[in-house]
Amino acid sequence: MAATWQDDGVIADGPHETDLRITTVGSQGQVLVSAGRAQIAGFHFHLDAGRPLAFLENSAAEPRIDLVVLRLDRIGNSIGFAIVQGFPGTPPIPPPPTRAWATREIPLGTFQINPGTSSAVNLTDAREFVGKRIKTVIADGSGLPDGAIGYRPSDGAFIFRSSGADRLLPSGSSAGGVTVCTFSTRPAAPVTGQQIYETDTYRTLVWTGSAWVATSIAPQMSRRTRASQTITASTTAFFYFIDVTTASFQTGPGWGGHQAGKLTLPVLPITTYWQVTGTAKLTPVQSSSFLLGLHHSSSDWFAYDGSIGDDTTGVTGQQIALNASGVCQAPLNTPVSLSLGISRQGGTADTVVVAEAALSAIRIG
Repeated sequence: MAATWQDDGVIADGPHETDLRITTVGSQGQVLVSAGRAQIAGFHFHLDAGRPLAFLENSAAEPRIDLVVLRLDRIGNSIGFAIVQGFPGTPPIPPPPTRAWATREIPLGTFQINPGTSSAVNLTDAREFVGKRIKTVIADGSGLPDGAIGYRPSDGAFIFRSSGADRLLPSGSSAGGVTVCTFSTRPAAPVTGQQIYETDTYRTLVWTGSAWVATSIAPQMSRRTRASQTITASTTAFFYFIDVTTASFQTGPGWGGHQAGKLTLPVLPITTYWQVTGTAKLTPVQSSSFLLGLHHSSSDWFAYDGSIGDDTTGVTGQQIALNASGVCQAPLNTPVSLSLGISRQGGTADTVVVAEAALSAIRIG
């Protein structure tokens, strides 16, 4: 009967108190539970001094998250601490507390054990508090009755339990209902329809129930410049790179091998794809033929325009429009820079070229 008089939880004002909080200790394979009091199913529990708890080494090839609980065993007529071992994975998923009649647990915190180690890292406070009707959700809200609200400390989200399913409420590290995270810190137990924004990939994604699907991607990047250069006469190709950051030309070793970046793509923890477009309006003073190329710092040039560029009329000041477009790949965690290159194919005299150039990259995947 006493279980109906008060809800379960640690007896403290809130998370800023240290009562029954888990912390690391100097010894390997242990975490420490601080002194404190709790109420569980009408029973009172009191710990007058901190107590170390031992956990097993992670011998798996993937990280593991364990859960520290205060456990009531009605069959064994005891109350004490326990560590519930999680399942290794990428990402690792912590085990939920048991909330049955015979065995009832209140969560205190979680910690991660990396492969081949016995050190506790990434400790998360998961305590529930007496007088606070919101329960802590470790993996999902399966232990909550319909109509209950749970708090998930791993991503600061609130869960509303309805018809046996979780519904996400905006809160904590969420922005307008969208959970803010990184590629490596996505919610471990997402609910269908949950949205996240990854600050390191610039993507908004939604959980379909089986996979994360991007709903928006960014950013778009562009550079423009105007530069002039005297291109030396030659019967063979001469190569120049239009520097859209310093408004100048630079000589190059050829279509390949150019490493000086003019438009640097963001370094992201995923492989991305970019629609890259380069345009140049060249104003030569003498008849010449020109090519325009797009250059990728990791794989040389990948697109060029040679179909336009012959000024066969020899009219002084005639403008030539060149356009090159292609899709390039930026490997994960790899800096990639793009540049524009022009080549004069032949000619009998020096040519002063004025270029109005633009280089843009739009992420498409």
